[in-house]
Amino acid sequence: MHRSDACAAELTAPTQTAPQQQPQPKLTIGFVEIDGDPRYEPIQGSDRIVLKARAHPFTGAEVGIDEAAALTRVLRTDFALERITVKSAEEVAPATIRSGESSAVPHSRWEVRLHCGA
Repeated sequence: MHRSDACAAELTAPTQTAPQQQPQPKLTIGFVEIDGDPRYEPIQGSDRIVLKARAHPFTGAEVGIDEAAALTRVLRTDFALERITVKSAEEVAPATIRSGESSAVPHSRWEVRLHCGA
């Protein structure tokens, strides 16, 4: 074998490619809210002075997603928050089902919490 043949053989040898990374799974948390829900209106006194402003739970969900971002690398999972607004309590279940069916990323778990009372 000539020296030039050995070099040609080395150049044409297949090279190994790095394995392609699979996209990380995505955990989407669905947040269903009722538009104009009176449970989150401020508590007012008899003279219409606001005695207490009620916190909306969506803000807490956003904080949870932000805090989960630190775990994305370790858990190898991306986190997302999907906000769904409906007009009445009767529309909550159908909207939740529609969202799970039409989402590009299937929801692995749904949890519906109804907050009753003041």
